[in-house]
Amino acid sequence: MKKFIFSSILFFLGIFSFAQIFPYTYDYLLNRKNLIPASGAEDNFMSVILSYNKKWILPASPNRANLFVNMNFRHHGVNLGFYRNQVVIFNSSAVQLGYYYKTMIKRYHVSFALNGLLLQDKINYSRLTQDALSDPSFSSLPGLIFYPQFSISNFIFTDRMELGWSVNNLLKARGYSYGNLNTIYPMNFNLYAAMFYKHPLEYYLLKAQLYSYYAMDKSLLIEPSAIFVIKNFIKAGGLISYYQHPGYRSLSTGLILGLRLKNKIVINYVFRTVVLGKVISYTRVENGISITYNIYRKTEIAPRYF
Repeated sequence: MKKFIFSSILFFLGIFSFAQIFPYTYDYLLNRKNLIPASGAEDNFMSVILSYNKKWILPASPNRANLFVNMNFRHHGVNLGFYRNQVVIFNSSAVQLGYYYKTMIKRYHVSFALNGLLLQDKINYSRLTQDALSDPSFSSLPGLIFYPQFSISNFIFTDRMELGWSVNNLLKARGYSYGNLNTIYPMNFNLYAAMFYKHPLEYYLLKAQLYSYYAMDKSLLIEPSAIFVIKNFIKAGGLISYYQHPGYRSLSTGLILGLRLKNKIVINYVFRTVVLGKVISYTRVENGISITYNIYRKTEIAPRYF
């Protein structure tokens, strides 16, 4: 009962806080904590994650870089994130701070998180053409915008399964809007689930995953994936993504690769390419890479796989 009361207090405190996470839907394979911060409860003590994601074909294609630090204590955890995002003519920077509480319910590890973010959006005038600079629509836009957001998330896991969800951008949408280009992030919902099969001698691990995303602007993403891990050392897998947004939709396929060095350094790489559907040209190809450095406790809370 005490655990339920404490969790409820955390939830309602979130209503009066400012918090959020960037809606980088494809980053969950590089750093799931970006989208579901409560999943930081899987860490044994502390992790530092640096990730970079690039889409192209156009020179002004989107790219983003994230630095995420997670500290996991016995019943509590905190995280701190720094984000830099570039979308054509817009540059966004943000600082995220979060807290989660974790407990055991029977054989399940359960955590609840609140995350706050202060975001800055800025127009990159160096990427504008002369015609765009003379557009009267731009003269009415401020050069710089600051605003807060917040999110809530929950994560449940054992050695055989993972289940997590988050609700992001709970405050009224802010940001720039110019034609089809904008930095306005609507309220969105993320759901992640995974099942494991481990060899009795732990020679290998099979993991089936499903991630879905829905935003109030009618965007929808569904992505099943599977990975094969050998001796908790190297992994390889594949994915299929279906993305839908008013005006266009696409089907993509991709590759997942990973390497763990001395149980402290993890390198993940994800590649996606569109195979069917109408898409914006700069989203046809995507590459992402992340490097994680883990600082472990002497004994693990629960053995996890990258």
